[in-house]
Amino acid sequence: MAAFKARTRAATACLAIVALALLVFAASANALTPFAYVTGNSWVGEINTSTNTVAGEAPAGSAAAGVAITPDGAFAYVTNQGDNTVSVISTSTNTIVANVPVGSFPLDVAITPNGAFAYVTNQGDNAVSVIGTSTNTVVATVAGIVEPLAVAITPDNAFAYVTEEGKQGASLSNVTVINTTSHVVDATIPLAVNTFPLGIAITPDGKFAYATNSKANDVSVINTKSRSVVATVTVGKFPYGVAITPDGAFAQFFKAPARNLFLLPENVPFDVGALMADAVITSVHAVYDRSNVKSAATAAVIGAGGVGQIIIQLLKDLGLRVIAVSRSESKLAVAKSIGADEAWRAGEPNIGARSREIASDGIDVVFDCVGSDESMKEALVMVKRCGRIVMVGEEDASFPADSTEIAQRELEIIGSRNGSRSNMQMGLQLLSLGVIKPVISDVFELEDVNKALDRVRQGASGRVILKVG
Repeated sequence: MAAFKARTRAATACLAIVALALLVFAASANALTPFAYVTGNSWVGEINTSTNTVAGEAPAGSAAAGVAITPDGAFAYVTNQGDNTVSVISTSTNTIVANVPVGSFPLDVAITPNGAFAYVTNQGDNAVSVIGTSTNTVVATVAGIVEPLAVAITPDNAFAYVTEEGKQGASLSNVTVINTTSHVVDATIPLAVNTFPLGIAITPDGKFAYATNSKANDVSVINTKSRSVVATVTVGKFPYGVAITPDGAFAQFFKAPARNLFLLPENVPFDVGALMADAVITSVHAVYDRSNVKSAATAAVIGAGGVGQIIIQLLKDLGLRVIAVSRSESKLAVAKSIGADEAWRAGEPNIGARSREIASDGIDVVFDCVGSDESMKEALVMVKRCGRIVMVGEEDASFPADSTEIAQRELEIIGSRNGSRSNMQMGLQLLSLGVIKPVISDVFELEDVNKALDRVRQGASGRVILKVG
């Protein structure tokens, strides 16, 4: 199998989740860089969330206020209170591609999860404008909503929840529910007299809506099935915005783009396949893409956990002599069982000298799967002159070599993270051929997730699997 070449890797994690059908790879090679869009007086700023720097600025109308992004990330819809329009901005070019006239004093905007409609609250004329995103025209106007403020859409695309201020000193503040198929009012949920509900958000499962009541200093919790307030939570003064965290990964089902799905080979079980987007792809990328091991004869792997164990197997398949280094005796035993030629305890004072007993000038390539101060120091004393250190593990630590040492020893310090779709496909093939066999130490049912996490914290010798079905 040494002739089988390819490229890949992904960030390390300790708890794998077994899928029910197709394997999901969370990091698509073609995924967009995430951006945050911020409205200003007559502009929309674009912040790169990877670097937290301003990436660009787009023009908008007068007194830009609310902003929402289409689900595909292609367009930003911005309400302009000064000229009663909604600007449609292309996120790829940061230019306005359409200006849609709406009602008076448009405040907030929300886009349906399927991307078909944008709902705009027009506070000045007591109405909600519905924009068809395929034509960027108003396709419906929902009237009779007294000073609408904020809007949120249910995850199933079925309803828009709109907070309304109500007539000053006279009527209740409400949440109006609009049917997004017929664009008519489906229900009105009373809050209290003049609570001034400025914000609203809906839980990912669609069961509850949270509305901030700025004058009442509380939050109304609305049951979307009964269409009633089921709880009121007192908070600080003048609550405004509200957002709800997404569902986590410890669930029986979750939604992902179809392009991110991979079919497992028939001879790869789901517990093993669950490790693809973690230990396997991380290791494949580090070995085949980043380390240039074609000319190497010796390698060391510092950190013999899930990623390190796969790297050991890949290196042995390529014919290298491999040294495993770990603080854990149980992980060193596993490393020996999967092919490591040597298994050394981390922190030994003579680890550099032992390396030169293996090869007179030191180890050709060292994979640091830990990334701590201690592991990087060990990598430096083990690697030969003109050798390579591949940084796979990540910790809040600084590399312990100065520029003189790196230059005089002609060292290559190489970072390795994530992987591509081709890396994913290669990893699946390697699993199917039996070249790599991930070590699974424990399997837990979903309801025992806390036990699984405790096992990880205790230092399991292999990967811990959580079954979701």
